[in-house]
Amino acid sequence: MKSVCGIRSRARSLALFDRRALLNVAMLLRDSDVARAVRRHLLDAEHALRELEQTALARRAVGEPLTWTWAEACAIIRQRYGTDYGERTLTRLLRQAGVLRQTGAPKARYKELFWFTGTSWEVHAHAVPELLRRATQVERELRAFAGIQTRLEVEYAAALER
Repeated sequence: MKSVCGIRSRARSLALFDRRALLNVAMLLRDSDVARAVRRHLLDAEHALRELEQTALARRAVGEPLTWTWAEACAIIRQRYGTDYGERTLTRLLRQAGVLRQTGAPKARYKELFWFTGTSWEVHAHAVPELLRRATQVERELRAFAGIQTRLEVEYAAALER
């Protein structure tokens, strides 16, 4: 897991906790300022998420699916998954992943993940995890390529000095 995520640590183990587990631990530590801050942050994030869902439900027409605008999808990703992508970054990564065209419209293969409102494309609520997976995969690959390029440039500069 550490190597896949690119975590550099000497620790032999790594523990992953979801929000619910973290909130349970924070509830046990009642006298801790850190636990209070964690609880407050998690509860605020859950409240903001519920407000987003209610807003999306209120604005949709009868019979239309639950969808998110790009801004809402980025907020959901930030709150649920802790990944802070802005709209431009997320759509750029999805273009590079081959999900979106340069115009921002989805490619035919991925149209079921989106809903056309008549003026713009919105993200189906169920598609957010898949889109995030594709975006992070492309970002990880681009970082690896940048590392390879940097290493080659350093090796080339060292070879020139010899």
